Amino acid sequence: MAEASLGRTIGPAIVLMGAAVVAVPLFRRLGLGSVLGYFAAGVLVDPSVLGLFTDALFL
Repeated sequence: MAEASLGRTIGPAIVLMGAAVVAVPLFRRLGLGSVLGYFAAGVLVDPSVLGLFTDALFL
């Protein structure tokens, strides 16, 4: 039972970190700063934008 709840919480975190790993170097290369890269990664992973997740509670 613990494994099922662990998967529900780790999955979105891994996707968010993966989006940040892609967005931050891209934004830094464009000269916009890493904070904007993190912000853009969070906005893209948001349930209302790409729809990767249906429950915003776990983000």
